[in-house]
Amino acid sequence: MAATAHASVFADSFDKDAGGFQSPTSTTYQTKYESNRNGAIQLREIGGDYQMDAQMCQALINCDRGTKVFSISDDNVVRGLPNSYAAGTERLTSALRTTPFTVYQVHVRGQWQAW
Repeated sequence: MAATAHASVFADSFDKDAGGFQSPTSTTYQTKYESNRNGAIQLREIGGDYQMDAQMCQALINCDRGTKVFSISDDNVVRGLPNSYAAGTERLTSALRTTPFTVYQVHVRGQWQAW
């Protein structure tokens, strides 16, 4: 049997402005196709050489199954997004937040995938 490709499994690009004071900003929404697998995020550009925190969430309001990854820089390194969301979970996003005490809105560009 041939494998079925799901378009939303592959990395989605984002180009967003994240609010200051750790206001969450969401990336694109995806459906999770594999349980027990970390998501992935890669930040390509962060304005002003700031750093970002990222966490997999469902619809940006339910983040209790995603572990926050702290102080990500724009070094193009792919980082895992640990989570316990089951396959079939819809409307997953990567919540991006500025690091504590960042008062300015920060532009961020990269890609992510829920798997």
